[in-house]
Amino acid sequence: ANDIDSTVGRFQYSHMNEADFDDGGSMSYDRYLLQITSNKPTSLGNSIVFIPGFRYTLTDAEFQDVKYDDITDLHEIELQLNFLRREEGNPWSYNLQLRPGIATDFDVITSDDFYLDAFGGASYQFSDKFSLNFGLAYLRFTGEPSIIPFVGFVWNPTEQWKVSLIGPVLEARYMLSEDWNVRFTGQPGG
Repeated sequence: ANDIDSTVGRFQYSHMNEADFDDGGSMSYDRYLLQITSNKPTSLGNSIVFIPGFRYTLTDAEFQDVKYDDITDLHEIELQLNFLRREEGNPWSYNLQLRPGIATDFDVITSDDFYLDAFGGASYQFSDKFSLNFGLAYLRFTGEPSIIPFVGFVWNPTEQWKVSLIGPVLEARYMLSEDWNVRFTGQPGG
């Protein structure tokens, strides 16, 4: 199994049917996501590796009978800077992920359009099949910057299966071959 286990590329499409607002009007959208992550970690020395990534999201929103009906395309461009420290024979590993980005309609760009999400944590390997992880996340998903603790696990019951809970993301992965994985992911949205 791939020790780093990072997805190299991902394309995702989602659609939300028309939803009514309490004050009148409605909204629907189509969302397209493209994510690319390096599959070749760069060694920075002292058991630290760097794994860069990029994510672009286009949300094509349709508003009806509301004051926002001039907004149609919302863009999010994000760098994903992943750092991992793992020493051979040490059950502890450490990670840091920085995600600077911009979220805008590109009509007017202000400082409010720029953001930085960050995750820092540690993992303890209890066995070849199970590890526990924990840390802190600095996010802006509620509209205001928040610091949120997280705890999770990674469980490899067989060579082909991996189940993980990392923050609010629950994932089950099945390895078809050394080059192909199928992933089933659940995470909060709203």
